[in-house]
Amino acid sequence: MPDNRVLLTYGYRHQPYGIRAKILNAECTDFKTAVEVVLRTDGGGGDLGYPWGSST
Repeated sequence: MPDNRVLLTYGYRHQPYGIRAKILNAECTDFKTAVEVVLRTDGGGGDLGYPWGSST
């Protein structure tokens, strides 16, 4: 992102299936403490593909 943080999006492959995200520091050392944002919970199953995100 413009301020050097990292936008991480990922498929959540447990019920409720969906897409989640975290915004990490530039070094990605705060994964365990970063707030998890639930973007979607309407996945039809565990095969969610490979989500991607953009900060622009």
